[in-house]
Amino acid sequence: MRVLVACCLFLLSFPAFAGSIAVVDFQKALTEISEGKRVEAELNVLMTQKQGEVQQLQLQLQNQMTQYQQQQALLSAEAKAEKEQAIMMLQQQAQEAAYTAEGEFQKVYGQKMEELINKMRAVAEEIGTEKKYELVFETTESGLIYKAPGVDDITSTVVEKYNTKHP
Repeated sequence: MRVLVACCLFLLSFPAFAGSIAVVDFQKALTEISEGKRVEAELNVLMTQKQGEVQQLQLQLQNQMTQYQQQQALLSAEAKAEKEQAIMMLQQQAQEAAYTAEGEFQKVYGQKMEELINKMRAVAEEIGTEKKYELVFETTESGLIYKAPGVDDITSTVVEKYNTKHP
């Protein structure tokens, strides 16, 4: 009986609760805020730089392999072994450089995104407090199944306020 009463009270309070819910799409906001665009440009430069470093090593490796193939017939067994060892070391170096570059990029990307998300979260909390929302959910296009017409989407408000606070 108590459970039935509790369920009825919950259902009676739900319409009032539903009016004070908002959603914000941080993924969309990241692409629209000025700082997000700057960070994206910085990350693109970093990625290009890291790719260039790896490509340089790969080009050296390819050149050494081509030279080895051209000279292979003329080399002594000892010289062949030395060239093969050098090629293997360069190949390993290129693989390590690619792995390291990917790790460094992911670390920087994660730090930058965490910083932006934390700032956006603070802005969304401010808006939630100002507009007296009881709940503000972070959502994405792929994560949102249904949003009733009465649920506010504050993404554009977050973008505007973020750009004002963090030009």
